[in-house]
Amino acid sequence: LVTGLLGGMLAAGILGRFDYMLSQVVELVFFIPVMLYMGSAIGNQTQMLFIRGMAYQKLSIRNYLSRELLVDASIALIIGAPLSVYAYFVSQSPIFTLTIFIAAFIITSTSGLIAILVSLAFVKFHKDPAIGGGPFQTTTQDIASLVIYFVVASLFLL
Repeated sequence: LVTGLLGGMLAAGILGRFDYMLSQVVELVFFIPVMLYMGSAIGNQTQMLFIRGMAYQKLSIRNYLSRELLVDASIALIIGAPLSVYAYFVSQSPIFTLTIFIAAFIITSTSGLIAILVSLAFVKFHKDPAIGGGPFQTTTQDIASLVIYFVVASLFLL
């Protein structure tokens, strides 16, 4: 809970840094929940499967990670397509639509990597990633998703 609280405060600070952009492109607000959800959902699933894999079998981290990146990129394409159609429906702007697609693609494609790195950090510090990793992974992913989303939006929309 403390991790979530601190992460939420950090997220509020990040949003505050982009208040000008949000006031200029209000439609960006509509997509914050889906950007956060997709990254966290994929990260949580990846983390659960990765921790189970570490517990029950000898994993090659390199092979697991490369497979995960491929799966996440595939999911990103599948998610990005309908999300982009919706973004165009909301904005009627090809640039806004491209921004949403690229941000969603990056967030979704990197969420498994973040989950695996958080899990490995817990292992490195001799902590059980199954117990403490979830809140840290979710908070880390939410912060990363916000930063990615607004950096991509800054590059394309301002």
